[in-house]
Amino acid sequence: MSVLDTEIASQPQLWRQMVELAPAYCDILPSPGANVVLVGCGSSLHMAEAYAALRRRTGAATIAVPSSEATMMTLRSADMVVAISRSGTTTETVVALERVAGKVRTLAITAGSGSPLAAAAEESIVLPQIDERSVVQTRSATCVFELLRATVDEAGAAEAISAAEVALGASVPDIAGVDHVVFLGSGFSIGLAGEAALKVLEMSQVVAEWYPAFEYRHGPLVAARPGTVVWWLSPVDRRLFDDLATAGVRQVEFAFDSAGSLVMAQRFAAALAIGRGLDPAAPSGLPRSIVLD
Repeated sequence: MSVLDTEIASQPQLWRQMVELAPAYCDILPSPGANVVLVGCGSSLHMAEAYAALRRRTGAATIAVPSSEATMMTLRSADMVVAISRSGTTTETVVALERVAGKVRTLAITAGSGSPLAAAAEESIVLPQIDERSVVQTRSATCVFELLRATVDEAGAAEAISAAEVALGASVPDIAGVDHVVFLGSGFSIGLAGEAALKVLEMSQVVAEWYPAFEYRHGPLVAARPGTVVWWLSPVDRRLFDDLATAGVRQVEFAFDSAGSLVMAQRFAAALAIGRGLDPAAPSGLPRSIVLD
């Protein structure tokens, strides 16, 4: 088993740890009524988007923005700014926290012990056990989401663990002839769909997109073709499903939590990469962390 395979397979066990750890961090994680802005880049941003959607479902004012787009007005409008970065060295995310130091309550979530991000934050959650040797993020991103999800949707977090176990035991969808993948989500699974698309693009260099499920009809559908796979992380809309099937588009759907479907998408992305002669764990030209001068 490769390093990447081991990291992907470790997710259910680590997710259990995250659910068990969540109560210990309740005093520093966002309170139910807090106005929260989350910042991150890449995989961290997608996990922030998913968590923000879950908090909004409870009525809590929460948004997720790319660290590079986090204006002072946006950051200062919050009761709390939460910054996510695997390494804790991502320049844009560190800068976003430094800009509001002492003005807004700040929390860093990272796998990087002694990182600049943790140093810039008022409080930090450091999770070295979720870190990876691979350049491409899998478990580090999903573990942060599972930790956060457990604070607002404990039942869903538990269901996700079971779903991930099922996903790891199931066969990977056929990769033959795939040259375009579209992930569809709704609610919090839109963020997970974005992360799934990023995994396919990073690992395999196959064109991958993501949309809210009902937005797919509004333009992007025209690019669907026989080489396209449409992957449902949201409940399937049968009318759209039937239209795509008529057009010869392959579709993937699973009857389990969308976080489990993301685990399957990670495996699918790795298989696509290997099928194209690429290293899914360390894509050419992709650094482990984006650190700008």
